Amino acid sequence: MATDPALLTVSDLALHFGGVKAVDGVSFSVKHGEIFAIIGPNGAGKTTIFNMVSRIYAPTRGTIELEGEELSLLPSHSLPSLGVARTFQNIELFAGTTVLSNILLGCQVHRRTGLISELLFTPGALRQEIAFRDRAEQIISFLDLGPYRHVEVASLPYGTRKTVELARALAIGPKLLLLDEPSSGLNAEETHHVSQLILGIRERFKTAVVMVEHDMNLVNNISDRVLALVAGRVLAEGTPEEIRNNDAVKSAYLGDG
Repeated sequence: MATDPALLTVSDLALHFGGVKAVDGVSFSVKHGEIFAIIGPNGAGKTTIFNMVSRIYAPTRGTIELEGEELSLLPSHSLPSLGVARTFQNIELFAGTTVLSNILLGCQVHRRTGLISELLFTPGALRQEIAFRDRAEQIISFLDLGPYRHVEVASLPYGTRKTVELARALAIGPKLLLLDEPSSGLNAEETHHVSQLILGIRERFKTAVVMVEHDMNLVNNISDRVLALVAGRVLAEGTPEEIRNNDAVKSAYLGDG
């Protein structure tokens, strides 16, 4: 039986800042529909890898392929149209606009009408606007954001704003969703809610999720595989149980106790 080709393939990825090797020879792959976690101490290179995959940084060496297409030479603004969406540890939203408006912005990557069609509001432009609204409402319903639909983002609690950022990323219709510390700043109840949302996203949208995360309970509960980094290099890769029982990981990150 033929094996399912990887969605994301990272090979010998490195980023050097002068003499500092922030990432040094990291390789891994992510399957379609997989939840893949990247863990490690502060400074291990986790977010740096995200920044290279999302084309904020250009790698010193190595390749990044999405379904066989090389991403390393593409501009960052082209990634959403290829099906790559990302959230940030520090929330990046338009705080002065409503929840609905922020989600609709995520739909713009699929806009196919031109300026004249928009100004004249042609039938094609109308159909597109209806489709965007329908998608936004489906995501609002899925993430239970209905009560906040017309509320300005700036007035929302932190945990709800994180959900809005997730909603905007889903509006892109991603094959690959990059979550940078999705539980950061959340309490235990909110973190559990996030874990259920991530599982639901995989089930509902058939989206692969790669997350950088410090909360090991979250990692252990929902990840299919885990990549452990230290000092910019791969320390171990495996299932959550294999990583949990890896002596090198215990020593370098989890602690011997």
